[in-house]
Amino acid sequence: MGALKDCARESNAAKQDELRVRNETIRKLHENPEHYLTEYLARFGNVLNADDAATLFDEYNQDPAKYRVAVHPAATWIRDELFQRALAVAAPEGRNRVVFMAGGNAAGKSTALAVTGIAKRAQVVFDSTFRNPAHAQRLMDQALGALKTVAVLYVSRPPEEAFPAMLDRAQRQGRTVTIEQLVGSHRGAAQTVRDLSREFERNPDVEFAFFDNSANGTREGTIELAAPQDYTEIRKRLYELLDREYQAGRITEENYHRIGEGDRGEPQSHPPGREGNSGGPPQAGSAESRSQVSESSGVSPVAPEVPSEKLPE
Repeated sequence: MGALKDCARESNAAKQDELRVRNETIRKLHENPEHYLTEYLARFGNVLNADDAATLFDEYNQDPAKYRVAVHPAATWIRDELFQRALAVAAPEGRNRVVFMAGGNAAGKSTALAVTGIAKRAQVVFDSTFRNPAHAQRLMDQALGALKTVAVLYVSRPPEEAFPAMLDRAQRQGRTVTIEQLVGSHRGAAQTVRDLSREFERNPDVEFAFFDNSANGTREGTIELAAPQDYTEIRKRLYELLDREYQAGRITEENYHRIGEGDRGEPQSHPPGREGNSGGPPQAGSAESRSQVSESSGVSPVAPEVPSEKLPE
């Protein structure tokens, strides 16, 4: 009984700590949103990604795995506000295009961006999984309503190949994704892209491109890359891979529990044994710096009187 009480106290303390970080990052954002918006553009240009936005907060950088959920409201506000501002202004000549990246976690979307070089030909790139069909369509409708052309770049990578890349990122950067999230993102992104390609197939302002980022290298393909798969079997194999990686000592016990969080059908209360081991006011910088940021990124850092995206509470 004492052990259970200790676990409960530790769990409650962890939740309180995450709540503290959530409130602190939102407080900082309320105090000076322009600082974070301008800093994001200076660091990352016109590719908008909530994971990158999270790195603007010292609290997240202290322990990315622990605080990624806590900093999520602030990070997504930065991404979404910059996206809305991009839609509200004229694009640099020849770049009146909005690019949406789509694909599961660790599919290699950054690799596809680098290979295609499309960010240089776009006003803004919205880099997410696109796993939510309703949200994805709403974003595309907003871009089209702002008289932008739209490109959707879907990146496919077998989840069994994406999984080791995700584990490596978790060990090096502390950015963990659970197996349930990984499978859900791959399944959701594929479904969304299939649905949207049908929805917009007759719209001349929308194009879809499909890239295979498997072990053979990144190359362009067809919509067949988004075909449905047996995700039940994939999920089973990923849990087996996770167990093997832990047993071999290639991931920490902390990451093992975080990545394996969820119902694997036959929950394990303890990890398998390892070999040989039993157990506010705007601050946008000078006019010159604003001009340089806007020209290079295609996203205007100039603050409207009221932010287009409501600040998180």
